[in-house]
Amino acid sequence: MERADKFRGGTIKSKSLLERLPQSFSKAILAGSLYAVTGTSHIDFEQLADQHAHIESQQLQQELERRIQIKREEVRWHPELIMENDADPGGEAVVSMIIELPDSQNTIPPVLERAIHLDPRGIAVAFMRRYPDKAITPLVLEKTLPESAAAINNWGEKIEHKPWSLNLFEEAALLSPRGVRGGMTNPGTRGYLDASIRPEIKKIIEISDNTSGGSGYGDEYRYAALLLDDIVKGNLTIEQACAIAHNKTQLFQRVLDISHRPKHLASQDIKYVVDELSMEMLSTINQLHEVPDDVRFKSVENFEAKGLYALIVLGESEAFTSTFNGLFNRFVKKIDSGKTFLESVGYDHFRTFIKMLATYGRLNDFLQTMSPDEGRELLRRFIGNLEKEPDMLSQGVSVVDMIMGAQDEVLLDGLRDLLKKEYTRVQNTDDERAKLLYGILVGMYGTKTNSEDEWIRHVTEQYHLPDIGRVTPDELFTKDGKNIQQYFFYNDADGQASYENFLSQYTHDPAWSIEDHDSFIRITSKQGPRILEVYANKPATEKEGVEAVNVELKSRKEVPTVIVHRGHSYHARDTIDRINTSARIVYLGGCGGYSNIDVVLSRSPLSHIISTKGTGMMRVNDPLLKMLNQAILTGKPIVWTHFWQQAQNRIGSDEMTKYVPPHKSISIFLKAYYYLAAQKEYEKK
Repeated sequence: MERADKFRGGTIKSKSLLERLPQSFSKAILAGSLYAVTGTSHIDFEQLADQHAHIESQQLQQELERRIQIKREEVRWHPELIMENDADPGGEAVVSMIIELPDSQNTIPPVLERAIHLDPRGIAVAFMRRYPDKAITPLVLEKTLPESAAAINNWGEKIEHKPWSLNLFEEAALLSPRGVRGGMTNPGTRGYLDASIRPEIKKIIEISDNTSGGSGYGDEYRYAALLLDDIVKGNLTIEQACAIAHNKTQLFQRVLDISHRPKHLASQDIKYVVDELSMEMLSTINQLHEVPDDVRFKSVENFEAKGLYALIVLGESEAFTSTFNGLFNRFVKKIDSGKTFLESVGYDHFRTFIKMLATYGRLNDFLQTMSPDEGRELLRRFIGNLEKEPDMLSQGVSVVDMIMGAQDEVLLDGLRDLLKKEYTRVQNTDDERAKLLYGILVGMYGTKTNSEDEWIRHVTEQYHLPDIGRVTPDELFTKDGKNIQQYFFYNDADGQASYENFLSQYTHDPAWSIEDHDSFIRITSKQGPRILEVYANKPATEKEGVEAVNVELKSRKEVPTVIVHRGHSYHARDTIDRINTSARIVYLGGCGGYSNIDVVLSRSPLSHIISTKGTGMMRVNDPLLKMLNQAILTGKPIVWTHFWQQAQNRIGSDEMTKYVPPHKSISIFLKAYYYLAAQKEYEKK
């Protein structure tokens, strides 16, 4: 492919990605990840050049593609051009490169639209800090809402005294009243809010002035502000809201009820707090697994069905099996009809729910709450019209999980018939992605069941996937024979215990040396022609340690090919945000890491992922990781079937039942999609 070094005075000739790259399996997966979003692997660089002729192409392209690394779960952009040595999540680098774009009050250039889509909060902060006076700034900040609401409140002093400031502060405050608490300490920001005539804003100020912490600080305000919708509607007084704020069980149920209202206030805050509180409650229930159920589940005995449902679906990655069963048993007693209940919550998270029921063997219990026709319609809805979902592949993952987890023969037969219907339906459309999606699902069903159905066998052969059950030394080692790994530990009791247990594996082993660098350690292999280095931050210096490791690696021009997450599931996204396209093995050792596989692959499509279903255990994580390092140092390909069998023999099959190897996870489905998408695009050329 020819490409001018600069847009200025040059031309850019672009071709299909598959014409530019060798038709290797790994390159095809990368190509397919673009097709997953756009339906094509063609990038029109000429159009980009015409729009912004004065910007250096290589710089702009690299910076924008680097932003892809922090995309949200549903985004599936082509990662071939991502910078592999810089995972800085700030938006200022992008903004500084596009600031010379035409400064229109009415139009956001496409290149900036793309950056906003990938990182709305980062772009908002960058514009407020560095370019508050540009004509385009209010349009950009409005476009970044609701994700940037809290940031706008906190950085409000940068955009004071603008004709548009009051309206922006109002909108941000209504989305994130908790975020206002920082702005309340700034006289200018407080002055704008005081000047507002909107009754909702006046209530926010009143809540702030009448709750503990002063100027909006303190848990009482943070949680009472979540109930703004009820306060404004007259359903609660501020005093009543404060009382609820001190009882997290009541608070959870109340904000959950508010969350189902259309256009409710504090929507951005509520979304995060529902997740936060559900994780806290599930953690408590998990910890009580050895006490009687009447004690263990006492905190949720008065929950309505919606509250129990939320705990179930939001706790997919955290809940013990016994926790799930205890919650489901209580949930099913609270409903008369499963169909009516799902309608009442707008089928929110219903594919996750149905998948979990199938995995835990409770689907029939739920289907018995409705008529046979309603049960069949529910499964049809579960399987059907996946291509119409904004996060098509994520929804497809739930179907894959159900196929792989289902044991009931009647259920499997029902799934077969529904997959046939959906596959046949999409063949009569022009939607190539839908055809591919359902073809792969049928193929995975055929592989799982060894079906003798001739039609299933035929489709399965059409969607055969090349072997991805191994990772080679060339993928893991640099040219000078070095393997770089980065471990992430977090500053809580679990993180400290995990770190100490990890360190004990190497402390007295003469084959390894340990260097202490204050905020992080480096463990280095001492034997053999190849070198393996593990960089791990200390939990007590969580942020400083990670940053110090990044600085060290950058100075050495080294990038980790093995990433290890150690800690609770709610820390997982912090680790995942730092994964780059160089990662070839990703180990999700915390609770429920399996539910994050699709997010990891969206960042690093070629990675092989070891994950957990349920609770991660130190007695498995540390010996398994050391076995992995020993296997890497042999310099031979790691064949996952063989490696996993050896690990089960050494650690124990029962201990490893909650762990999922790369060759048995949903990554097969996602890689199949990326690979076959690229292959079909190539065939069209």
